[in-house]
Amino acid sequence: CMFKNILTKLMAGAMGIMIMASAGSMVYASNYHDTSAVLSLDETVGIGEAYTNGRAKEDATSGYIKGVSSTGNLSYTAALVACDSNGGDNYFENFKLFYKTVRNGNSYYLTNYVKESGYNYAAIKTLSEHEVAYTIRFLWSPDSI
Repeated sequence: CMFKNILTKLMAGAMGIMIMASAGSMVYASNYHDTSAVLSLDETVGIGEAYTNGRAKEDATSGYIKGVSSTGNLSYTAALVACDSNGGDNYFENFKLFYKTVRNGNSYYLTNYVKESGYNYAAIKTLSEHEVAYTIRFLWSPDSI
């Protein structure tokens, strides 16, 4: 009888550890950690758009961007697009894009169809809103919590 009680307690403990381990791993299911980016835009020389390098897109959640700083405190437009690989620079925009105007200090969720369109990597596409040269800095992630 004592052996049965010890075995029951060991099994209960093992089950508890397995439940905690699986719950802990679920926290990291999405690639939502921020990456810092610095891009340059200059419509006067034909650079009206710029892209980050790609990152893994793990689920169908929205992307995320937070404006950090920009020359002259200027705004810009951003959308999440598909990319060919982690760190890649071949982009795909063959689905509806949802653009947001980004202002410094503000955060935005970026609706997208990257994962639903069969892609596993995403990048931020930015568009200039001003006819001057300026540098933009932001944080971004391909997935949100």
